[in-house]
Order: sequence, then structure tokens, then C-alpha cells
Amino acid sequence: ADDNTPPLCVFVRMIRCQFCARPADSLQSMAKLWHTTWTEIWSGNHMLFNPDLVVQDQVVSVGPTYTVRPGDDLDHLAMRYGVDTADLLLWNPDLADDLARQSQYQLYDLQEMCVVPQSCVYAASVSSYHVLAAAL
Repeated sequence: ADDNTPPLCVFVRMIRCQFCARPADSLQSMAKLWHTTWTEIWSGNHMLFNPDLVVQDQVVSVGPTYTVRPGDDLDHLAMRYGVDTADLLLWNPDLADDLARQSQYQLYDLQEMCVVPQSCVYAASVSSYHVLAAAL
């Protein structure tokens, strides 16, 4: 490129918590890649009538998105949803880059994140459960 070439800016919007099935993918292989279980993925994809049949190029949701609120941080979100902080970084690669590391993984209000919560109530921190247990 010569010095007269104007700079090129590219805007990329990531669709969070979605996976495009490749040849030979299954819910089990997706679950392994995303550090979750095939039942977690299947439960969020009602269009998959047969969990053993995933069509190539089919978009599969691996979990919900979460919108960051004031005061949120990775450690507390991981504890709330019963997941590892390392998994939050895996599901949100833009949070794991050098710039994010330099800012100590600071989250911003209204930032979208992919979160694949553990649906087992014993794995996650469910505050209403503790309130109910204290009342009994």
C-alpha cells in the first residue's frame, strides 16, 4: 500500500452465545468446546427435536446473553451463575484480550456478555434460595 491510501475502518458485530455447526458437529462436541453439557445446550434450542442430529451451518444458541449492570465484575458474575471466571473469558474472547487484561477485566454498564449458567441450583449462587431457607 502506498502512503496515499486512506485508512480503512471495519466494524464487526459479534453475535454472542451462538455457534454455527460444522460438519460432524454434535451437541456433545459443542458442549465440550464451550465447557458445558449437551443438555444445557439442548434445553435452550427447542428447534432441535433430536439432540443427535445437528445440521451443518445451523446456528445453535449455547446460552443467554447478560447485560452488565453497575457494580458487576467477572468474579461475582461467575459466582452468581455457578461458572468459572476462565469460562466467562472463553465465552467472551473480547474480554480476554491484552487490552482487557491491562484494564483488569473491567466491565462496562450495558455491555453484553455470553453466560452459560449451570442450571443445577446447587452449582450456582441463588440468593432467593438462601432467603427461603432462612425463613424456614
